[in-house]
Amino acid sequence: MRVVRAGPSSDGRGGRPSPRHSPLTVRTHVHRAMTELRARDRAQPVVIAFRSGLVRVPEPLPGDR
Repeated sequence: MRVVRAGPSSDGRGGRPSPRHSPLTVRTHVHRAMTELRARDRAQPVVIAFRSGLVRVPEPLPGDR
């Protein structure tokens, strides 16, 4: 879910190459998660992960509003 949350594409971390996973691996995992969750789009699994506590909202950096 972190990869999905990071950006709009499946080619790694938000368009950047993933050091541990190929773009095909990321795309496969995203597709399987979306199928299992019956998600309509890529945002739904992220919302579900936040609501269930699997992913926490990042703390703001000092100086951020």
